[in-house]
Amino acid sequence: MAKRKQKTIKRKIARSVSRAVAEKSATVADCAHSELLRMLTYRRPYGGKTVDQFCAEFIDHLTGIEIDNFGNRILTVGDNPSILFSSHTDTVHFSDGRQKIIVDQFSGLVYKDDDQPLGADCATGIYIMLKMIDAKIPGLYIFHAGEEIGGLGSAWIVDNNPTLLDNIDRAVAFDRKLDCSVISEQSSGRCCSNVFASSLAIKLGGNFAVDNTGVFTDTANYIDLVAECTNLSVGYDCEHTAAEYQDLSFLDQFIPTLIALDWDSLPVERDPAATDYGTDFVGADPTFDNFDQAINFVEDNPEWAADLLFAAYKRGEADQLFTASSKQDAADILCNAYGDQSTRYPDPDFLAWGSDLDWDTGRDGLQDQDHSAAVSAAVKKWGSK
Repeated sequence: MAKRKQKTIKRKIARSVSRAVAEKSATVADCAHSELLRMLTYRRPYGGKTVDQFCAEFIDHLTGIEIDNFGNRILTVGDNPSILFSSHTDTVHFSDGRQKIIVDQFSGLVYKDDDQPLGADCATGIYIMLKMIDAKIPGLYIFHAGEEIGGLGSAWIVDNNPTLLDNIDRAVAFDRKLDCSVISEQSSGRCCSNVFASSLAIKLGGNFAVDNTGVFTDTANYIDLVAECTNLSVGYDCEHTAAEYQDLSFLDQFIPTLIALDWDSLPVERDPAATDYGTDFVGADPTFDNFDQAINFVEDNPEWAADLLFAAYKRGEADQLFTASSKQDAADILCNAYGDQSTRYPDPDFLAWGSDLDWDTGRDGLQDQDHSAAVSAAVKKWGSK
């Protein structure tokens, strides 16, 4: 009898603890960011079924939304807006489907406990744009398709519907890690003027400052058509890895700031017709006199090189890449991995791949966000085919 009573007491305690935890979790789930939490339950690799389900639930019901022939979702708010807001619908998950997320009610952090990314890149950007649409902030809102495999949706717009951007002189993406960046340079070089970036950083407040270490997002594809293109931090970190997390508390202040901001007051200084490779010359089509110079460039710009490797891997072209019979073949594969924009990459002499490259080591380095390890694994195997 005593043992039976003890078991009953233990069950009651367990139920009580479970109920308390559930109530605390529900408090977070029912907060102003509950829609974002639902978004984060979707794994959305490009071309998968889940990305379509995600768009149907969160985007396609918007009044006035249009879907172009590539799958970009486009919505205009206001009359002839001069600013574009950008996010993307795909993630770097290895498989589609749904996933469980963990919300720490004390820290406000959202994360997962498995071997795939969270997907805050770019669910958070989509969520922010939906909040701005709800607030009727004027703008051309584009939810791009295929950003994670090379900015394919934005490249399609440039090639097939450039007039969509005729009235646009500012393009703002919500696709950057941490809480501090107004990106002034991306893989293509300078994407906005320091005057514009500084002005926006001041208006955003907090930790925001001009940041010239951008890698790539869809606005990089618009720099020849739009004067001021940037990318803003949205509070996630460790993107593309199993360690990815989102800081909900950052959004508490950030979203109201975006809604209150006078976007039309931002200066327009940059000439999109001018070529400016930026201060670090990242992605500026460098040329090399010898192989050592190529290695030094990669070592100085590991994120850029890792981004190329990851894009090729996601397209399933790793095997072809590592056994390419010529430098030009390898160059073509990498350019295709980023939307066939070959002018964004070094000459073929830089892409001198050896056939015995240890891709497993490089891939693991990328997933662990150890870019230097990933690039080192590749660079040490490069030869001069």
